[in-house]
Amino acid sequence: MSPTAPRIPVIVGAADLRGDGSEPCELIAQAAHDAVPAALLSALDAIFIVGVLSWSYDDLPAEVARLVGAAPGHTLHSEVGGNQPLALIETAARLIAVGQIDAALVGGAEAAASLARASTSGNPPAWSDRPGGPVRLPSSVRGTEEMLRYGIDRPLRNYPLFENALRAELGQSFEEAQRWSGEILAAMSEVAVGNPAAWKPRHLTPREVYEATDGNRMTCWPYTVRMTANPKVDQGAAVVLCDLETAREHGIPDERISHIWASAGAADSTDVLRRATFARSPGLSATLDACLDQAQCTAQDLEHIDLYSCFPIVPKLAALHLGLEKERPLTVTGGLASFGGPANDYCLHAIVAAHRLRGRTLVYANGEYLTKHHAMVIAPTRPARPWAEPAQVPPTTEPVPGYASAVAGRGRIETFTVEHDRDGTPARGWIIGRDDGARRFASVVTDPRSLHALADPDRQPVGQMCDVRGADGLNTSTVPTTQESR
Repeated sequence: MSPTAPRIPVIVGAADLRGDGSEPCELIAQAAHDAVPAALLSALDAIFIVGVLSWSYDDLPAEVARLVGAAPGHTLHSEVGGNQPLALIETAARLIAVGQIDAALVGGAEAAASLARASTSGNPPAWSDRPGGPVRLPSSVRGTEEMLRYGIDRPLRNYPLFENALRAELGQSFEEAQRWSGEILAAMSEVAVGNPAAWKPRHLTPREVYEATDGNRMTCWPYTVRMTANPKVDQGAAVVLCDLETAREHGIPDERISHIWASAGAADSTDVLRRATFARSPGLSATLDACLDQAQCTAQDLEHIDLYSCFPIVPKLAALHLGLEKERPLTVTGGLASFGGPANDYCLHAIVAAHRLRGRTLVYANGEYLTKHHAMVIAPTRPARPWAEPAQVPPTTEPVPGYASAVAGRGRIETFTVEHDRDGTPARGWIIGRDDGARRFASVVTDPRSLHALADPDRQPVGQMCDVRGADGLNTSTVPTTQESR
């Protein structure tokens, strides 16, 4: 290769698997061995690992290096976020493009299902014990102090706030919105049936997804268990990249090479209470636009799409922004509910599936609370312009409402959710609203009649009035038991 020849980063191997009781480092190593020949693994000079949560290690990249027979000069164990697999692939590709490395492994795995079984049986797994045990999430990814005070730092309580706001924005009835969620996830479950690495490969009907039953209870309104990601899985994945010249030297044929056409990443405010809106995600939209612009294609030009699906609101927002028909398949794996949601690592599995499918594919990733966004387009053919760096994403400029910590009087509901006990009883709720000065406020709902009114499928609480009072550092709200005019 001449000194001035452009270095073209490519994906030369990708594999994933269901675990069988092995620990995360072993799952990553097994996937890596399945992805490429041993000679290429020994030539790795970078190993990047997606943040593993189910088991902690002193130095996980070094442990993976030992298992695959590599001696990398560059290693990284990422921070938390579902966007991290694409961010790490992008980082590896950039280092290859500028000549800092020749070959890199991006790997990830979780073994939460094995740990759950071990906890039930009382027999801890015989895994690495340095230091061992699950990883504690840093406070920086658990929300702001205000979110923590109100208890809306949990994803299961947070994402419904966006879902209920979107339903109101679109003017949908509860049944229409639920059926749409069911159709999306039922179609995803059909894809999971054909994926050997899927954790729950069972084809569900839309009604089996969205109807609340004893076996599919309501969690946080309007989400049932089958509408949410399944984190209790044992799954591992590995993607290997190198420059095109290195791929040729190792005898990798064209039919095993995928090119990066585009990538982009952005973020919304880490403070959900300071978002411009709950019915859209400016960061999501900007990321998708920048990625497709760099790829010089539209959503209709894509052969495959995988949209993050921890909760239905995420693929809904992405599909709406992309202008996709409702019949368009939105996953190449089976989605986080049926394929599985291995913590931060899901989108690495999406890249594995896209690499196998051999078509131009968009993968969109989401981290935290619709906060961190990343998108990537890969294809078996070369793009018109060789990829060298991610697309620039312009900052969003939507105005953010003021915030009121303490409110007394009347407020208008901007969005809400109600958490249900395991027996299906509405137990506690949250309202995000606007006071008479249009400032946003957060509040909790504990009054049983108000909870039942909010979780009434025949009502639309968004836009209605509520009564708010501050006490003991928290706002509490009650709502009328009859529908008020907007």
